Amino acid sequence: MKVKRLLAKLLGKWEEEYQAEKQKECEELYNAIVDVLTEHQATAQNAYFALELAKWQIMHGFYAKIMGTAVPIEGKLTLKRSKK
Repeated sequence: MKVKRLLAKLLGKWEEEYQAEKQKECEELYNAIVDVLTEHQATAQNAYFALELAKWQIMHGFYAKIMGTAVPIEGKLTLKRSKK
């Protein structure tokens, strides 16, 4: 029983650390996105469109990976910059 309790305690601690790290990353990403949109003085419509486009590309990459039609680099987003 002691081992089970110790294991549960360790797993709980690791879960807390993982959640805190995930929350920190999300906060940093959000702040970076807000900084870029503010810097570019993006209109609400254009900001929304660009964010939806990025979302679509990310989801498309996940779908392609699941279906086996593409093999994105592990741990990387599938976002592509538009050509100027």
